[in-house]
Amino acid sequence: MRHDIRLGAGGPVGSAITSLLWPDRSILAMVSKPPRFAGVGSNIDNSISHPAYGDYHHQGDIVTLNTFGMEYTETPDSHRIVLIVLTALSFLPQLYQLWSKKDSTGISIGYVLANLLVATEQLTLEAYVTVNVPESAGGTFTHDPLSTGDWLNFVQTLVAWLLFLVLRPYINIYALFLLISLVPEAIDLVGGTPNSTSWPRQDYQQMFAMFHALLINPIVTLIGAFSFFLQAAQTHHHHGTKSALSLWGLAVQTVVFALVAASWVWRVVYAKAWDPLFWNDGFWHWYFNYGYPVVANGVFAAVQYGLLVFAVWRRRRRVGEEVKGGVTRLSPYWDLDDHGRRTAVFFWGHEIDTETLRRLTPLTLPTLALEAARGLYLTLRL
Repeated sequence: MRHDIRLGAGGPVGSAITSLLWPDRSILAMVSKPPRFAGVGSNIDNSISHPAYGDYHHQGDIVTLNTFGMEYTETPDSHRIVLIVLTALSFLPQLYQLWSKKDSTGISIGYVLANLLVATEQLTLEAYVTVNVPESAGGTFTHDPLSTGDWLNFVQTLVAWLLFLVLRPYINIYALFLLISLVPEAIDLVGGTPNSTSWPRQDYQQMFAMFHALLINPIVTLIGAFSFFLQAAQTHHHHGTKSALSLWGLAVQTVVFALVAASWVWRVVYAKAWDPLFWNDGFWHWYFNYGYPVVANGVFAAVQYGLLVFAVWRRRRRVGEEVKGGVTRLSPYWDLDDHGRRTAVFFWGHEIDTETLRRLTPLTLPTLALEAARGLYLTLRL
C-alpha cells in the first residue's frame, strides 16, 4: 500500500499554536488535524505553510516512511507484545513483596501516587488518539486507519496504568485527577454519536488535548521525576528487611521500562523523517509531537535505577558500619548459614553473604537483572 501525501497542520487550534510556536512545522498530532488517507494513490493538500513531503509504505507489521532519502522502520507487533508481557511481569516482584509481608512500610505513598499520575496521563493521551478521536493523529503519531501496532501501544499504557492502580494511593486525590483526565474522555465516548455536531464538541476535544499535551503532561512527568526524592526519604528511614520496597522489582523495572522507552521512538508514525540521534527540529518539537512517551517511560526507568542504587548503597553502608564497629550480635537483617557464617537477608528473602553484598555496585545492574529473573522464577515455583 502506497500513499503520496502532503502533510501540514490544520484546524483552528492547531494553526494558532503552530504560528506561535513552530511557524513552519506541524503541531501536536492530537491537537492539529492532519489529513486522512483517502485511498491508494490519493493526493491530499492540507498544508498551511512549508509542508513536508513523504512517501508512506505499509507491509505487514513494518511501516517505512521515506523522506529526503531517509528510512524509518516501526517496531514489529511481536516486539510490542513481548514488552507488554514484560511490563506486567516487572510488577510481580513488588506485588509479591507486599503480599508476603502484608505491610507497605518503607514505600512512599507519594511516590506511588506520582507514578500513577504519570501512567494515567499517558493513558489519557493514548486513549484520545486511539479511542476518542482517532482521526486527530492519523498519519502523525498513529496510522490511518489504526493499525494493530497502534492498539498494542494503547494496551501498553493500559497495562501499566492498571498495575499502578492496584496499589491505590490517596484515593481522594487521585479521584480529582481522574475528573480532568479519563472521566471527560469516557463521557465524550459515551455521549458522542455520529450525528453529534462538530461544534462545540470538536473544539472541546481540541482544547482538552491541548491542555493535557502542553500543560498537564509535562507537569506530571516532572512530578514523576520528583518521586525519587519521596521514595528515597522512605528508604533512608526504612531499609533492610523492614522495608516492603522490592529491590528486585526496581532492577527489573529499570531494564524493562528503559526498553519500553527506547521502543517508543519506533512505535509512532512520523509526519516527516526524523533522525533519533541528530534531529533538526529541536527537542521541544520532538517531545510535544512524538517523544512524550519516550520521556515519561525513560524518567520512570531512571527513577527506579536511582532508587536501586540508593537502596543498595544504604545497605552496603550499614554492612560497613557493622563490620568496622566490630558488631558481633545478630540484628534483624542478619542470620547464620549452615557453616555458622553471617549472611544478610536481602531482596526476595534469599540470603547473600557479606562479601557479595559488599561487592554490589551500580555497575552490577545486569547481574541484578539476571538474579531478578531467577528470583521471579523461584517465586513462581512456590
